Amino acid sequence: MKRTSTTILHSFIKTRSMLSSTFVLCLFGLGLSQHATGQCNMGFTGEFDPANWTIITNTLGFSFDVNLAEVNFTPSEMKVRALDTGGFDGTDLDFPLNAGAEIAMPADGILSFDYAYNGADPFFDWYSITIDGVSLAANNLFAESGNINIPVTAGQVLLIGIDDDGCCSFLSPSELLITNFSLTSDYVGNVLFTSQAQVDAWSSCINTINGSVMIQGAGIFDLSPLMNVETITGNLTIQYGMMSNLNGLQGLQTVGGSLIMNFNLMLSSLFGLENL
Repeated sequence: MKRTSTTILHSFIKTRSMLSSTFVLCLFGLGLSQHATGQCNMGFTGEFDPANWTIITNTLGFSFDVNLAEVNFTPSEMKVRALDTGGFDGTDLDFPLNAGAEIAMPADGILSFDYAYNGADPFFDWYSITIDGVSLAANNLFAESGNINIPVTAGQVLLIGIDDDGCCSFLSPSELLITNFSLTSDYVGNVLFTSQAQVDAWSSCINTINGSVMIQGAGIFDLSPLMNVETITGNLTIQYGMMSNLNGLQGLQTVGGSLIMNFNLMLSSLFGLENL
C-alpha cells in the first residue's frame, strides 16, 4: 500500500473468534458530522439549469434568408447552432457572438466539459469558448473537438457560442456541442455514512474530501458509489459493515490520516484498496 500520511500503524491484525473475521489497522477517536459544504454539479441541471444561462441570439444586421441562431439544452448537453445570421462580417471573430450562452460560476472549483465543433463554414464562422474574456478555445477552420478542464472562481463568466459571418443559406448550420459538463469542488468537512442509502446518494463528481470519513453500519454492503473518491485528507474508518470486500474504493489513492477497519464480520478481503 502507498501512503502519504503522517504517523501510521502498519501492523495488520487478523483475529478469528466470535467476531468471525475482524481486521484492525489502528484505532483512533473521531468526531464526525454528517453536515459539510461542497459544490458538485453535473450536466445542465441545478446551478447550470438552462434558466440560469443568459442566451445570446444576435440576428441583427445584414443577413440573407435563414437567420438561424439558437441554443438548445438537454440535461446532458448544450447545442449552439447558427447559419446565415447577424452582420456580414467576414473572417474575423467578432463579439457579441451571434448564438451562444453565458453564465457566472456559482462557486470555486474545477470546470470540465467536452466540446465538438462541426466546421460547417470553414474560414468564416467561428466557435468561441471564453472565461472572463480569456479564450479557452476558438477556431474558424474545420471540425475539431477537445476538452476544457480548468480551475475557476466564483463569479467568473463562461461564454460559449458561435460567430456567424452572415452567409450562406445553402450551407449546413455551424454547430457547437457541449457534453460531460461538470463543476466540482473539494468536499469540506467530515462525512458519516450510516446506511446504504447515504452511500448511494453520494455525488460521483466529488473526488476529494477535506476531512475524515466514517463508514459504519450493518446495512452498508456496497461501496461502489464512492468509486471516484481519490483523496481523503483525514482518517478513513470502516466498521460494523457487511461488505465481504472493499470493492468500490479502487479510486482511492491517498488517506492523509489513519486507515481504520474494525468489526467488519463479513470482510474477508482488502480488494478495493490496491491503489492506496
